[in-house]
Amino acid sequence: MMIIKITQHIRQNLGICSFTVFIAGMLIGMIHPLPLVKLLLPLACALMLFPAFLDVNKERLGYVAARPLPFLISLFFNILVSPLLMYGLTALMLTKSITGLTVGLLIFGMIPAGGMGPAYTGMLEGNVNLSVTISAVSLFLTLCSVPFWSWIIIGKVVHVPIFLIVKYLFLIIILPMILAVLVRHWVIRRQGEATFADLKGFLQNISVMGLLLMLLIISVTNARFIAGNAHFILEMILPAISFSLLLLIAATITGLAFRLSYGDRVALTIGATTKNTAIAMALAMTAFSGTEALSIAIAGPLVQLPVMLCYLNVLTRFPGWHNRLLKIGFKRSNHMEALLIGETTIEYSSDGYLLRPELWNENLARRIAIGVGIVDLGEQHWAVINYVREYWENNKTAPLIRKVCQSTGLRLDQLQGLFPVGLARGACRIAGLPKPDGCV
Repeated sequence: MMIIKITQHIRQNLGICSFTVFIAGMLIGMIHPLPLVKLLLPLACALMLFPAFLDVNKERLGYVAARPLPFLISLFFNILVSPLLMYGLTALMLTKSITGLTVGLLIFGMIPAGGMGPAYTGMLEGNVNLSVTISAVSLFLTLCSVPFWSWIIIGKVVHVPIFLIVKYLFLIIILPMILAVLVRHWVIRRQGEATFADLKGFLQNISVMGLLLMLLIISVTNARFIAGNAHFILEMILPAISFSLLLLIAATITGLAFRLSYGDRVALTIGATTKNTAIAMALAMTAFSGTEALSIAIAGPLVQLPVMLCYLNVLTRFPGWHNRLLKIGFKRSNHMEALLIGETTIEYSSDGYLLRPELWNENLARRIAIGVGIVDLGEQHWAVINYVREYWENNKTAPLIRKVCQSTGLRLDQLQGLFPVGLARGACRIAGLPKPDGCV
């Protein structure tokens, strides 16, 4: 579909697209502020927030409950460290700034778990399961933490509409979460997992349009304010950059100090660093005056996004540093990693593929699947896994994606929905194959 190709292109160039939309909105707003554009706020919020909750299910929550340490550390960062850190940075760096802009940064620091967190985690082969749960539970806890910190911190600067904050947090977070759970249950029950994977992939792809729409609304309605106070707005950049970098460094060091697994460390670092720009913007545009959303737009798409993209590039472009710093804590032997299951030691390559495929079984497959973010292997997952496994046993090589599609009757987009990290890093790894050449 054309819209999917467009949104994927936007995701790949989100920083440039965000900046372009922001400038375009300013130009429009300088001609006319278009007050009716605020009527598009519910649509922007729905596009941004509803798809993020489609990944939430009880299996993910149960998995994290069995390994709570990285989850609890992320909550510590999101609920306690982030608000206090942003308050300290604004107090230190913004002594003469416009009040509304300062309040916007404080709101940004209180809203945890950016919607792109699971996607970033998947790109780095981290624990997507943990990342999704961090996002969902942290956002749920904002119903209490945001009113509390607003009263404690923002209340020192301006009058805080606590009732409005609680009201709009409920509308922005709880209603989309409930709706997403109901839609997930209904679609899987009536249409099956493949249809749900198609729907989820489509909605998550177009969710980026909600972010751009929100940026357009903010820039159009505040264009004249921006033009008259440009130097104050530029002052927001330094505390915003400092905030993201300090959280990134602190979370990385904490993960290493607690000797968390690689996947958990990636999920923790990203979950603690990224903040939910969509919810922060929506809250600023509804419960507050709207001016606050300007500094959120700076701290989110124009600062947080580039910081996270740099983080991704560093880990993918410098694999030696990646392995030395982020894969501490495994039992190692000549660049191998090992997992003890019962009395059997299962050895992996540094890329996560089995070194002895003959030890593979379905229970091990489920363990591997959890590591790549697939909690519940359904019928279609097993159809692909069993085909890939059988093909390798007969040919000692992995099948091409074209053959997988032909043999299972699944379309390419359905395969991508079933194995978001890819066929090689998903199905082939779960099937217990050595690192493949063809299944990519």
